Amino acid sequence: MKIDFNFSKCLEKRGILVCLNQKCEWMFLWWYKNVRKFSNLPIMFVDLGMSNDAKSFCKKNGHYFDGRDFVSYFEKIKPSENLLTFLNNHYPKSIFEIRTYWFSKALASIYTIFEETLFLDLDLRVNYPLENIFSNIEKKDLALCYAADVDLGMFFYYKLISIDEKIYNSGVIVYKHNSEIILKWSKKAFEESFEFLGDQDVLSRVIYENNSDINILSDKWNYKFKGDEENDVYINHYMGGPNKINLFKEIYPNESFEIIN
Repeated sequence: MKIDFNFSKCLEKRGILVCLNQKCEWMFLWWYKNVRKFSNLPIMFVDLGMSNDAKSFCKKNGHYFDGRDFVSYFEKIKPSENLLTFLNNHYPKSIFEIRTYWFSKALASIYTIFEETLFLDLDLRVNYPLENIFSNIEKKDLALCYAADVDLGMFFYYKLISIDEKIYNSGVIVYKHNSEIILKWSKKAFEESFEFLGDQDVLSRVIYENNSDINILSDKWNYKFKGDEENDVYINHYMGGPNKINLFKEIYPNESFEIIN
């Protein structure tokens, strides 16, 4: 697979970028309706394996981009021996498929059609006007939050990070078109995904290695959901398996579910 590591042509001033595959469509309409309560920004939907119904919806309600080749590419990349040990010891088998979608996000980032892009995951509850986040890149090319759910000691034990390295969360990223950090992120993910757990680990390494001058968002913009509503939180992030269960129960209170490892 060949990738042109240059940004796509801008078509709009500002907008939202989101990636979607069939296995996470259960929260898609919940996400979309929630986003639309607080923003009229155009949305670019990246297809990482959508159903036909989702594809039709996205084409009618925003800009559609086919990123399925990204997933196919990463499906062929095997983790390094060290990373494989880490994954087998600490994650369910489903992590190997999930990683293909994570890394595809990094490639999708350079295909944005916006001069200023807000990259959002699906497992987010928006509680605040999203246009306000763009003030964080008035003087910087990129802004995001620190990761709140990472055991840095364990990552260091497995030699996945350096002792002074920080991990950032990639669930909410705001960036400018032609950001060098984003370009390096996409390229490193494409070339070295076998060394990293996921896309945010690649992005964190790029920021660390290049001593990148970024803006750190208030954690109100990417707040790990803890079971109680926070009135002053801008975006709640349902990180992790238990929170996904809570979210499923919230969206589908009368439905049963099962977790497949």
